[in-house]
Amino acid sequence: MSTVGVTRKLYIDSRYKVSGTDSDFLIELPVDVDCTRTSSFFVASCSFANTYQTITDKNNTLYVIRVIAGANGSVITKQIPAGSYTPDQLATALSQALSPLFGDTTFTFDTATGIYTVQYNSALGTMIIPNYTEVNTYAQAFLQDPVPGIKDESINAILNMPNQFPNIPVGVSAFLTGIVDLVPLREIYLHCSLANNRTLHCNGARDCIARIPIDVPFGDVVTFRHLGPSDALSCSDVHFRTIRFQLRDWAGNLVPVESFVVIELCFLDIDPYAM
Repeated sequence: MSTVGVTRKLYIDSRYKVSGTDSDFLIELPVDVDCTRTSSFFVASCSFANTYQTITDKNNTLYVIRVIAGANGSVITKQIPAGSYTPDQLATALSQALSPLFGDTTFTFDTATGIYTVQYNSALGTMIIPNYTEVNTYAQAFLQDPVPGIKDESINAILNMPNQFPNIPVGVSAFLTGIVDLVPLREIYLHCSLANNRTLHCNGARDCIARIPIDVPFGDVVTFRHLGPSDALSCSDVHFRTIRFQLRDWAGNLVPVESFVVIELCFLDIDPYAM
């Protein structure tokens, strides 16, 4: 820890963790740290590799409603292999997944609009890829037994399907998706035990200290830097030696960090609420 005036800096590297993973790790400092009752801190910088693929084991399910004769049908789920996809590559994977069920299914990507045109064999009934918030509505309307709602992380969210229910006639053999979103993870929230009960996220977390945008391509280094103490938080612990850090998505799920994380914390002997 370096000291310059009333500012102290603490440099953290997850490679020095005493337990956990790069997504959720515990750091034990070589010495105890004492803060005053008015001490505050903020994230000056944070960096890690962008290792977040388009499709992972958490968002690899495509939910499809197959409707026959306008009333009966079934819910079909298909798993898409994990990977970092271009629009054309994802179109091929989606076509391969659905073709055995619906015949010659094709997803054609329009680079001008960012939308897929989906074509399939209408003789097999109406195929509906529901909006991720609509799956229960479709299931209750067309099926005898409702199914649990799908998670927002599914491929249905990546396809951004428009809300078409219930005006889809039987026999439709082509439809459009919404704008394809190949960056399902747009930001990461850094959580820290030193901010316990100091912040509030709409997912219920009370220890989030920074929102870090994912603004570089897959494989590049995400670099977050904050210049200035305007967002400083009061430190919940005036005496500490261990600190826990977590990197979570918007829903509060731990993100699959596959590289080490470097964090720079700045401590101020200033009450942030008096600034």
